[in-house]
Amino acid sequence: MKPMTFSMAAKIDDVDPMVLQLKAIAETVLDPDRVVAFEIAISEALTNVVRHGMIGREDESVAIDLQPKDDGLVVVISETGTPVPPELIANISDLDDLDQFAESGRGIALIKACADSLEYASENGINRLFLRFSNSTELEK
Repeated sequence: MKPMTFSMAAKIDDVDPMVLQLKAIAETVLDPDRVVAFEIAISEALTNVVRHGMIGREDESVAIDLQPKDDGLVVVISETGTPVPPELIANISDLDDLDQFAESGRGIALIKACADSLEYASENGINRLFLRFSNSTELEK
């Protein structure tokens, strides 16, 4: 697989079709159990971008880069919306520590639990979320 770039309108109705398109590609690279984790993390990440970062910017787009690696896939989600507060990324809770009945607040923890690594950077007005998915289950999170 060669690196691929996708563009999605910053609209909630565009999240599910994009997730399905990305999942179809991930199925050619990742083991089936990792595809499930990929789908959950990507769905949550794109939903968060649209609902929290791109409010009022529905005419803009979100870029999604898929980069194949020897043992899996790296996904980079880039957008120009409101940056994520640094403390939110620095203090990601484990899923077991969250209120299961809360209406929100579990997204980043869920992404972290599904991806092998999660990094975030905001520079020059561009926010980037880097997610790595490996077929190896021995990576440290």
